This record gives sequence, C-alpha cells and structure tokens, in this order.
Amino acid sequence: MFIGGMFFCTWRLASKKDAMKKESPFDEWFTQALYDLDTAKALFRAERFVHAVFMAHLSVEKALKGAYLFRNESQPSKTHDLIHLVEISGLNLPEEHWKLIYELKGTHLLTRYPVELDPAITQYNSTVVRSILDHSERFIQWIKQQL
Repeated sequence: MFIGGMFFCTWRLASKKDAMKKESPFDEWFTQALYDLDTAKALFRAERFVHAVFMAHLSVEKALKGAYLFRNESQPSKTHDLIHLVEISGLNLPEEHWKLIYELKGTHLLTRYPVELDPAITQYNSTVVRSILDHSERFIQWIKQQL
C-alpha cells in the first residue's frame, strides 16, 4: 500500500492455521522485526513520530539479533546496543547502513525514560522519521539478503 510517499506492507497472518505453525527462532526474530516496523509505520501515520522511531530501532535490533542467531546458532545477548549487535553479528555493513545505525543509536531510550518531549518532537519530525522508516526497511531487507 502506498501512502504519502511511503510504501506500507501490512503484516498479518493468512489464517489461524498459520498462527499454529512453529517458526524457527531465526524466522521469529525477522517476523517480529517486520511486525515492529509495521507498528512504526502505523505510529508514523498517527503522527506519533518519537514512538515511531523507537519502534524502528526495535525492528532493526530484532533483525540484527536474527542475523546473529543465523550465523552463530545461539541466541544473542540481551542488549539494545545496535553497534554491539552489528559487531557480533559478523555483518559487513556498507556506509549507508552504518549511518542508520548511528542515527538510531540511543533512540531506544526516548520512550523508556523521561526526557523532555518537546526537543524529541522537534528533532523527529515527519521528514526525518519517514527517512528513518524507509531506511530501516531497506536495512532489514539487506540483512535477509546477506544470510
């Protein structure tokens, strides 16, 4: 679906039978990454930009954890540090994707701990968040292509 210059893929189970299928842990990380990205897009449409960025961070984090699991056959550590997750995943990120990682670095704190909301709202406006969501989607697709 195309809305306001962005493509939105809607995640949903095809049937109750699909819900009963047991996914591998690797697949589960990516299913949740895409689900969280769709949630970020819904928050974007609702103009909840700060929370949309938080969910974009979460989607990228889960994709990186899925990559780690795929390459190491063990669950990653419980961390939200994207730079650390890139390093332990063994992925060789191009410069474009490092820019996203650094842009998202620390954004997981925006909604977890009280901060002044006004500066965050000013920083994460519609244009900035649209770019983050688009890039997050490309990043998740890129990771899947690497595995």
